[in-house]
Amino acid sequence: MKKKKKIRKITQRELKWALVYVKTGNKSEAYRQAYSSENMKPETLQRNTVAVSNREQVINKVEELRLTAANKTIVTLEGVLNRVHEISLQNRNDRAQANNILMKHLGGYEVHNRQKVVDDKIDLSRLTRDELATLVELQVKARRKD
Repeated sequence: MKKKKKIRKITQRELKWALVYVKTGNKSEAYRQAYSSENMKPETLQRNTVAVSNREQVINKVEELRLTAANKTIVTLEGVLNRVHEISLQNRNDRAQANNILMKHLGGYEVHNRQKVVDDKIDLSRLTRDELATLVELQVKARRKD
């Protein structure tokens, strides 16, 4: 009879590593925040980081956290974009700024400001923090005026 491979539960430190890794995208930084590594040599830190990141339960937790974050982001972004679109149709003062942000987000501008055909895909990487902040401000303004 084959022995069943026992999968142990994820530890608190591994969970913290997974959370920090999903947030920062940096495995070594995640290790530094989750474990005591102040006195470690760089080689030891690297070896331990690889060991943590290769554990099956940690890999599964990272995938779960990424999926959860992606689902929340898509719903939130779609809501914001829909609201900005509503603003662009209703509010004359903010219409140009809202349309400009939507065009940038949807890839409606190319180099030298030439327009192109856009697709329906949502890509967060095209928006800067300032543009996201502007979207939120526009949404707040629109709610006040409604």
